[in-house]
Amino acid sequence: MIDNLRSASAADFNMAYIDQQIAAHQEALTLHRGFSDQDSPLAAHARSVVPRIEAHLRMAEAIKSEL
Repeated sequence: MIDNLRSASAADFNMAYIDQQIAAHQEALTLHRGFSDQDSPLAAHARSVVPRIEAHLRMAEAIKSEL
């Protein structure tokens, strides 16, 4: 991912960065939702952070729509 950013032109950098952020937040959301179905301290933590990850994902998608 770093190499993709390093090789991006100045004009393409922002789009490459935000695309990576969206993908990372989608992966984090999938991971945390998977853990949230369990009955453990990790599941409780996963449930507590899902709304924050969703909010960050929405913000990243809004930023992308403005680029």
